[in-house]
Amino acid sequence: MLLLCSRTVMSVEDADRLRRLAAGLVDWQALVALAAKHRVLPLLARNLMAYCPDAMPTATQRSLAARVAANAGRSSRFSRETTRLCDLLGSAGVAVIAFKGAPLAATVYGDAALRQAWDIDLLVADKDVPTVAAVLDAEGYVAGPLFDRAQDFEHPAGEIRVDLHWALTPWFFPVDADVGGLLARRQVVTFDEVSIPVPCAEDMLFILCLQLAKDCWERRQHLEYLSKAVDISEFLRATPDLQWSRVIRDARRSGWLRILHFSLALAADLLESPLPADVQAEVQADATAVRLAADVCRRLFTPEDMVGFKLASAPFTFNHRFRQLRFYVAMRERPIDWGRHAFEIGRSGVPRMLSAWFPSRRMRGD
Repeated sequence: MLLLCSRTVMSVEDADRLRRLAAGLVDWQALVALAAKHRVLPLLARNLMAYCPDAMPTATQRSLAARVAANAGRSSRFSRETTRLCDLLGSAGVAVIAFKGAPLAATVYGDAALRQAWDIDLLVADKDVPTVAAVLDAEGYVAGPLFDRAQDFEHPAGEIRVDLHWALTPWFFPVDADVGGLLARRQVVTFDEVSIPVPCAEDMLFILCLQLAKDCWERRQHLEYLSKAVDISEFLRATPDLQWSRVIRDARRSGWLRILHFSLALAADLLESPLPADVQAEVQADATAVRLAADVCRRLFTPEDMVGFKLASAPFTFNHRFRQLRFYVAMRERPIDWGRHAFEIGRSGVPRMLSAWFPSRRMRGD
């Protein structure tokens, strides 16, 4: 039921199947909890109300309605704040992109309230990070933990968190991403009387696929949020004129072709996302990508799924890092990227591991 409801467009056959499932024995509380955990609650509520409202208990309907209304309010606030911050940064001479979040929801889902709102993701060049931090500080945001090439900023009054990025992946998952090129190709989208700079369509697909692959890499081949696959599926549905030749060419040249294949295969397996026939054939021909996607699918909706796996729980254990290494090597098709990964581990990883393993010595200044 969750997979059927995690989409904005449902076929007649899928709608009939949903009605049949809803008419059976359903643990509605578990279904709602699973949707909330996977950040697809608004889509679940919309489709249940559209196709089988009489099957839901009254308490479930009320709970969904309240949570969806709260999300709509957050989405509206986030849209306005994203526009305001982008305008402020532009006035400060900073080129910025808002990716995911409110602009993705409005332009891809057709309604910002259909995607659960959690934070505002901004991408800037690394040279502009001090300027952005100063602007956010002046606006009342409090800087949070610095995680490699990203940092959180939280506004206590507005309950809004900004995730500031100057790269798309951490050092342990090195993937070439020309931030300058992404910023140069940005576009402006207008919705609900707000205008926000966003990546161009082909770059947006790259970002979504990279985010999904990174998510699975961080969590031992486990997809923490189904919404990341839904983003890709809905993006493909809403962007039929995507320049696939450029996407494939850029992916092959930059060494993220298997990341593309893996993400498309995962979205297709779970959500039947639309793909051109030639692209679908190319994805299916990549046996490694298909196998990795199937492995992730098998782990979804297991008992571990509801508990989740956080990187902070065991970031430097040998077993965890070994599984990450195997996944990374399988995900990258070029040996040069394997070598770069080893280099990054040696350059940045070893000092961090030693620092985590021997904190007392560091505190004493030894």
